[in-house]
Amino acid sequence: MVEHRPLRDVVAYAILTFGVLLVAFPVYLAVIASTHDAATVVTGNMPLSPGGHTLENYYRAIFVGGSRASREPVGHMLMNSLISATGIAVGKILISILSAFAVVYFRFPFRKTAFWIIFITLMLPVEVRIYPTYKVVADLHMLDTYAGLILPLIASATGTLLFRQFFMTVPEELLEASKIDGAGPFRFSRTRCCRCRSRPSPRCS
Repeated sequence: MVEHRPLRDVVAYAILTFGVLLVAFPVYLAVIASTHDAATVVTGNMPLSPGGHTLENYYRAIFVGGSRASREPVGHMLMNSLISATGIAVGKILISILSAFAVVYFRFPFRKTAFWIIFITLMLPVEVRIYPTYKVVADLHMLDTYAGLILPLIASATGTLLFRQFFMTVPEELLEASKIDGAGPFRFSRTRCCRCRSRPSPRCS
C-alpha cells in the first residue's frame, strides 16, 4: 500500500529547493559581478541585476588579460590546457598500448616483474614526485615549453593495466593462427578479414 503524505513531500521539496538556492546563489553572484565594472564590485554596492559591461569584461578576460590575479588572458591559458591535455592523452595511449602489448605478447625474461614494476608506480602520485620531475625538466631545459608539460605525464601505469587486461582477453588460438598465416606481431588481429572469416587465407595476413 502506497502512503500519500503531501505535507511531508512539500517539506522535503522545500528543503531541497532551499539547498539548491543556497548553493547556486554564489555562482549567480559571480556571474553578475562579471557584468559590472571593477569599481562597482569593489565598493560593495553591486546590484543583483546584470550590468552593462558584459562584452567588455569578457573580451578583456579572454583576449587581453591584465587582471590582478593573472596577466595572461584566459584564452591563452585555455589553449595551453588544450594542447597539454591532447598531448598527454595521445602520449598515454601510445605508450600504454605499446608497453601492455609487449608485456602480454612478447616472451622475455622477467616479463611479469617488469609489469609489476610499472604497476607499483601507482603508489607514487604526482604530488610525491613533483620536485624530482621539475628538476629533470629544468635540467633538460624544457621549462616554459609544451614538451616540459607533456613528457613527464605521458607514462601511465593505469593505462598499461587496462590495455593489458584487454589484450589478455584475446584468445591464444587467434595469435597462433596469425603466426601460421605469416602475420607479424602487430598484424595478427587482421588475420581474418571480412572476405575470409569462414576460410582464413595467408593473403589476409
